[in-house]
Amino acid sequence: MLILASLLALATGTVPASPHELTLGVVGWEYRGFLSGSEPLVGLELGYRHSVQSTPLSVGALVRAAAPNPGTVVPLEVGISLELRAPIGFWQPGAGVELGWSGLSQVDLSWRGGLPPGAHTQEEALLGPWYLGFGVSPLRFAFGRWTVSALELQLGATAFPLGAGARVQLGLLKAGVSL
Repeated sequence: MLILASLLALATGTVPASPHELTLGVVGWEYRGFLSGSEPLVGLELGYRHSVQSTPLSVGALVRAAAPNPGTVVPLEVGISLELRAPIGFWQPGAGVELGWSGLSQVDLSWRGGLPPGAHTQEEALLGPWYLGFGVSPLRFAFGRWTVSALELQLGATAFPLGAGARVQLGLLKAGVSL
């Protein structure tokens, strides 16, 4: 369905009224390794998106912040994204990729019990700060200059080494305004 909508948007040349958008949202995410993972995190996301002229393609930058868990290095994430939107009336679903750096993926797991001695050190070494994710926004709606989105899903992996850990993110609620 999303592919069909994307092709329709490309064929009709439908683009947002303004090429600049600021967003603010509440997101939840966590990292998982082979043996263990981070505690679930809930935080705020501030984003900027620029639509490429005459296309449904947009590029963006974002910052996420969460309350730190035990052992968190830096309770922030920063990233860049590339997204394809398929506007159909006020419904604006989208899909895209994101590359980012996270201070929240590096979690000291030594305080957790149940792991053999030294296992947490090996696991932490594989969960690097870089990640790559693919996300979908099926419930995004535009009302004039304003956009509202709920239940955005992003699945990803830690990068360098790619796939050493998994990353799952759920955008609970996000609001945006075109500038």
